[in-house]
Amino acid sequence: MNNLLQSVDNKLVLAPFYSEHVTEEYVAWLNNPEVMRFTEAKWRPHTIQSSKEYIEKSNTSSTARLFRILYESNHIGNIRLSSINHFHRKADIAIIIGATSARGQGLATQSINLVTEYAFTVLNLEKLTAGMYANNTASIKSFERSGFVIEATLKSHYCCEGKRVDGILFGKVRNL
Repeated sequence: MNNLLQSVDNKLVLAPFYSEHVTEEYVAWLNNPEVMRFTEAKWRPHTIQSSKEYIEKSNTSSTARLFRILYESNHIGNIRLSSINHFHRKADIAIIIGATSARGQGLATQSINLVTEYAFTVLNLEKLTAGMYANNTASIKSFERSGFVIEATLKSHYCCEGKRVDGILFGKVRNL
C-alpha cells in the first residue's frame, strides 16, 4: 500500500499508517472518552505500545487496510477497511476523527468517499458495510452523504453511557 489517496483539492489525504506514526497525541485520542464514546475500543486503556501492536497487526493482515487521515498534513483520524473478503468481494469500514477541531467539516465523509473508491477500484470489492451506534448521528450523516443506505437496525444491540441503544448497519454496493 504505497499510494496516497487524495481529495480533489489535495487537502485531505489517506496515507498508510505505520507504528512510527504513533504519538502521545494519538494515544490521548484513544483514551479520550468523548472521542471514543461510540467505539468498541473505549473499553480498554491504550498505550504507545498497544497502539503500535494494533497497527502492526493491521498492516500484516491480508484482511485489513489501515489509513491515517491527514488534513492539511495534520493527522486528524483513522479509517480502516477490515474483514476484507475477496471471495465475496466485501469489507467493513470503521472511521474515527480524533482531532476534535476537525469535526463537523465533512472530513469524515470525504474520507469515506476516498476509501470507498479505493475498495471498489483498487481492491475490486463490490460491497462495503459499516456498523454504528444509533445515537452516533455524525457517523450516520457521514455514511448517508457517502451514498450508504441503512440495511438493518439491530435492536438494543449496544450499551452506550449506561443505556441500551440500537445498532445501525449501513451498506453500499458498487455500481457495476
